[in-house]
Amino acid sequence: MFATKRRSEAANAEANRLIYEMEQKFDLMRLKVRRADLEREEARLAEEEELLKDGLNPQKYCTDQPCETPAETTTVRRLWRALARMKTIWWLEVRQEMLAGEAYRLSLLEDEIEFALRLRKMRAPR
Repeated sequence: MFATKRRSEAANAEANRLIYEMEQKFDLMRLKVRRADLEREEARLAEEEELLKDGLNPQKYCTDQPCETPAETTTVRRLWRALARMKTIWWLEVRQEMLAGEAYRLSLLEDEIEFALRLRKMRAPR
């Protein structure tokens, strides 16, 4: 009677250990996928920022022919568009910093999980 109970407790402990290990591996896999998504989003934002910055440079588009001086209303419109682009560029930079911070936190979590998995394997050899 007692031997059966001890064997079932050992089996439960082993099952719990395996479940814990599988959960950690699954979390690690999810974190890596999320971090890869963040890095792709950060690259997309950087590309969008470059396109907006290129749009702020008016000399880029009229290098082969002399640029005419636009009318007063056109100048004001261009100024507002430039300000809107600058605001968008600023927001993209802020968003990139937020994504970089989140990616850093995720990499720290990944390191912790990998360390815990290595530690468990060292303590409980099969």
